[in-house]
Amino acid sequence: TEYADIRISTVLRRLWCPCVRNMSVDDDSFTDQDFTRAQAAQRRLQNFIFVEQQKEAMTAAVCKLSEKCFTTCYQPLSKRNKAGDECMQNCVNRYFDAGSLVMKRVAKKINKISGGLNVK
Repeated sequence: TEYADIRISTVLRRLWCPCVRNMSVDDDSFTDQDFTRAQAAQRRLQNFIFVEQQKEAMTAAVCKLSEKCFTTCYQPLSKRNKAGDECMQNCVNRYFDAGSLVMKRVAKKINKISGGLNVK
């Protein structure tokens, strides 16, 4: 696995460091700066993937809850009443509240991952 890690790091270096793209995979002349850049690029990529997975999971949860809410409240137009309308309005409000919560949580995670930088 150590050899695999070295090869992955080498590939990342070649992708993220234009100055080393022309080096062969077996070239050992990488500098510490090249290695640091590759590590930083790898962290950025991992953080991006993590944030996107979190956004997808939270969005799926909001959609599932919203679908359940609307399914519970839905009534055909001919049978609509005040209680059904209020239920539907509550679903809409919950959907927007949940969406706002998701955005705040994702922003907080991005801020935490980015080292406290103010990311909006």
